[in-house]
Amino acid sequence: MAKFKFRFESLLNVREIQKRKIQQEISLIDIEIENTKKQLIFIMDEREIVRRNILINCSRVSDFQNAKLYEKQLGDIIDSIQRKIEKLEEKKAAKNLELIERKKEVRTFEILKEKSQMEYLDEQKKDEMKNMNEIAIRRFAGEQR
Repeated sequence: MAKFKFRFESLLNVREIQKRKIQQEISLIDIEIENTKKQLIFIMDEREIVRRNILINCSRVSDFQNAKLYEKQLGDIIDSIQRKIEKLEEKKAAKNLELIERKKEVRTFEILKEKSQMEYLDEQKKDEMKNMNEIAIRRFAGEQR
């Protein structure tokens, strides 16, 4: 009895590999988002410290101006980090949609493989029944002589 071989097995394997690759990319994006959020929290804390120090330690006008300038720069950095997080979230959403498509493709090929395997098994059973009928006919014909 011959072994079942799915004719689209290589395509199924490629789709599986693509699915796993996308899952890894999503994981890397998640890590990058987490690191960026930590960086954002650090910068926001730094800005709060600068704001407090402005009120407490700025006795000269130049110190006050420098502290305000630094606070503004930190605000600009916070804005850029927030934009970066938004872009990463959009990229993650796009990858999730791509992952959904790959999962659909893989599932489609798996269903096709199951159907092909069932057809193969049905064909094997028919061949076996045909062989059994031929053997029975030969025996019957041999007994008749």
